[in-house]
Amino acid sequence: MLISKNDYQMLRNLEDFQYLSIDRFDQLMAATRLRKAPKNHILFFKGDNRDKLFLLKSGYVKLEDTDSSGSFLYTDYVKHNTMFPYGGMFLEKIYDFSARAITDIEYFYIPVDLYESFVATNSAQIKILCQKLSRLLRLHEIRLRNVVTSRHKNIQRNLLCVCRV
Repeated sequence: MLISKNDYQMLRNLEDFQYLSIDRFDQLMAATRLRKAPKNHILFFKGDNRDKLFLLKSGYVKLEDTDSSGSFLYTDYVKHNTMFPYGGMFLEKIYDFSARAITDIEYFYIPVDLYESFVATNSAQIKILCQKLSRLLRLHEIRLRNVVTSRHKNIQRNLLCVCRV
């Protein structure tokens, strides 16, 4: 479904698009589509061609990945008015994880090659993208630090128990 005037205005006001020229933004919106999907709908699987960016209009999506042994699990959540996946921008040709709706969702899908080509030639917009990636990296660094600290405390506690026996 093509996007409405209200959706056009909402998207235009998001920082992901704010520095694109009207002409470029209009070209991008002409190629952007709005879809609805039920809970548990898979947007993409790990290894699928990375040809779309997604922007949630409503609902929540779970991003997930496991290693081949099944011992490592990556999980993250995406809320409305958020574009994803940022990882792999200008770099990857496939998705690094899967995305599944955990509620009924309404989302826009945007051709990744068109978005990347417009952003790559716009220094103000690329700065916004870099800032978003930096915030995302900081969030993941904090999560990793908390997991490592928590794991370290568990190991210390287990060692104390073993040493007492």
